[in-house]
Amino acid sequence: MAIKLAKQFIGQIFQNYNGISCFNNLQHFFRWRRSLFEGATPVSDEQPWITFDAIQYLEEKVQSNHKIFEFGGGGSTLFLLKRCQEVVTVEHDAEWFHSLKQLVEDKKLENWVGRLVEPEQGNLVESPSASEPDHYSSGGTKGVNYKDYASLIDTYPNEYFDIVLVDGRSRPACIKHAAPKLKKGGLIVLDNADRSYYLGSAVKNILSEYSLVLSTKGASPYVPFFTQTNIWKK
Repeated sequence: MAIKLAKQFIGQIFQNYNGISCFNNLQHFFRWRRSLFEGATPVSDEQPWITFDAIQYLEEKVQSNHKIFEFGGGGSTLFLLKRCQEVVTVEHDAEWFHSLKQLVEDKKLENWVGRLVEPEQGNLVESPSASEPDHYSSGGTKGVNYKDYASLIDTYPNEYFDIVLVDGRSRPACIKHAAPKLKKGGLIVLDNADRSYYLGSAVKNILSEYSLVLSTKGASPYVPFFTQTNIWKK
């Protein structure tokens, strides 16, 4: 099994060859292999479900006084709660939200603000543009919108958060709402950035004045294929 996984991993490296990043991914092999063992999950490992390069970057950058907002909770919630001052999570799935809430309470982590915001029924009349991404989502969610979900962060003051993790629904709209709430020098983390529809003209315009500090397609825990996580600095 170990040999098979090693061949699979090396195959992914060559399939996604990108200079230095090819060799950087080799350091993640054993961590990646452990993540594929039976019973390993983001929650059990208290680990974000983003690329290992991005996890490593956050391990170095998250500080004890940081305030962090995340669209979509899970292993990242537990990872961040043990490293920073405050984590605010908005989650759209009621069953998963209550499971996560119980986990946080069981671990006696008191610096969490969890908000359940389920999708609203009905289509919105809106025309996506460079300045106004829509509030819909892929994945079989026709007939609903995520405007309340994406705009929950609007209830916080501008430049309140040090990091915003976007790994939930309606990600372009989430980035739009998050941008003014991020401090100067703060980070926006977008998972699955290899999906082109997350980085359309609307998002590119919003992030045009940000610095892209991480963007490599690489090894990710819990899946046998490489994905991409982008991180921008405001």
